Amino acid sequence: MALVSADESPKGSPLDCFSTQLTCGDRVIPSPIPDDTSLAPHPFNKATADLVLRSRNGLNFRVRSQIIIEASPILDTKLSDLQRSIQCGGSAPILDIVADSSTLELLLRLCYPIVNPPLNDLSLDRLETTLRAAFEYEMELPVQVLVEELLRRDAMLVWCVACRNDQEDVARRAAKHMVALASLDLKSCDDLTGISAGRLYRLRKFVRLRGAVDESFRFGRLSGPDTTNGLAPPTYTFVLPESASPPDVILQSSDGCAYNAHQDVLCTISTVLCSQISAELCTSGRQVGKKGRQVGKKGHRCKHPTVQIQLEDAGAVLSVLLAFCYRLESDVLGRISPSTLAAVIAAANKYDMHRLLPDLRACWSSISRHEPLRSYFAAAKLGLSESAAQSARDALKVKLDECYLPEMEDTSAEIYRRLLTYYESCQAVARTLLAASTRQVPQPEPPQRHPIHSLRPYWLEEIVKVHSDTINDCPGCLEPPAISPYETATAKDLWCPLCQSFAEKLAGFSRTLREAPRRVSEVSFPY
Repeated sequence: MALVSADESPKGSPLDCFSTQLTCGDRVIPSPIPDDTSLAPHPFNKATADLVLRSRNGLNFRVRSQIIIEASPILDTKLSDLQRSIQCGGSAPILDIVADSSTLELLLRLCYPIVNPPLNDLSLDRLETTLRAAFEYEMELPVQVLVEELLRRDAMLVWCVACRNDQEDVARRAAKHMVALASLDLKSCDDLTGISAGRLYRLRKFVRLRGAVDESFRFGRLSGPDTTNGLAPPTYTFVLPESASPPDVILQSSDGCAYNAHQDVLCTISTVLCSQISAELCTSGRQVGKKGRQVGKKGHRCKHPTVQIQLEDAGAVLSVLLAFCYRLESDVLGRISPSTLAAVIAAANKYDMHRLLPDLRACWSSISRHEPLRSYFAAAKLGLSESAAQSARDALKVKLDECYLPEMEDTSAEIYRRLLTYYESCQAVARTLLAASTRQVPQPEPPQRHPIHSLRPYWLEEIVKVHSDTINDCPGCLEPPAISPYETATAKDLWCPLCQSFAEKLAGFSRTLREAPRRVSEVSFPY
């Protein structure tokens, strides 16, 4: 916030000792004089005001400094700093505010002892922008009023704004409101910018437990291992096989690692690297011949010339990438993390190493089956849509509500929301199929109770409940029943006339259950 001073401050006001200029180093900043056309509407245009707040779009609000001081500790501090910085005079200071005029006007009307404007007529975007500004300037009264209004209309929006501004109390209040409404619709959430997957995970947990969490529960970032670089510590280092010929190229990683390789291999696999090698050789008067071999000016092959290529990838990524180039992928399996492998796949795409993609995808399938959630986050963060979709399908076999990873603190909530939406869509498909098949099964009268209170539940209900619980926990674990002998007997009309109809309906129920996994697999992942 920049501070300057203006004219027309009434004598005797709390800030009447301010000069008309503010010095900045050796420069003197002249005071612009607000004219009538740049003044805000009533009541923020009075000449008796002793402070001017200037909005981002240049509108001047003449206000009472004492009201502003009480309303905002931040502006109070700014005014105190200004008072110490300038000499006495007779001018009112101007404070340049980052907010636009409509936001600033609404904030001031909520702070002033006047009737509040009708908030129900304002758009959600306008209210959200004003609430962000109220958080920034620590204005308790506007925050209280705006939160009350927004909670009635969109509690999720309040939670997001509170999290983006690290307002834990307001975030908890919004979460409690969602619990009371028994609603958490992630599909309708338009803007999760600035929210981590970790925060969203904790919100879902809070709502699922209906707010029954201990006092230490926080929506804010959890302390833990730093995952901002996205790569796990390298556990594999590429070394040329002993039987290989002397290297003629050195690849330099972004973190200072160097790897020996052969131009023949790299030029065969990657046109991008081949172009870089050719460009580097041209500067030294050499060129790349057939199969990527270096030749001198007269066409003779150089003995063992070496060229260095600087790449933007980390050493952990280049090491694994070279292993696949030299068909050493068996040395890599089980020794790298999903984040590293995702970075390798991204690098292979960048360098046009299309020959490596089938082997990389096979490796990804293996690692994704063991760590589907971690693999999904790694692929989604790098924009690897195909790999992310595969890991999302693998994640259908885990209880997503119970899965938390430290990486979620550095992963966008939008990435997590897409996975949750896909997960819930698969659950919905399986539930619909199960409900439809259950309605087709006959519901005979329960047997007579002998003795009293000994009624046994209808046996099919237990089967349906097991499948229903499986769908709720992990929809990808819905195993189709095997073809039973009674289905074969039903198809051959081996039942008596009384049982044949009932058996046919049970056989249809089994066929429907076998259909469920296929229907779930047809649900498309929301890229």
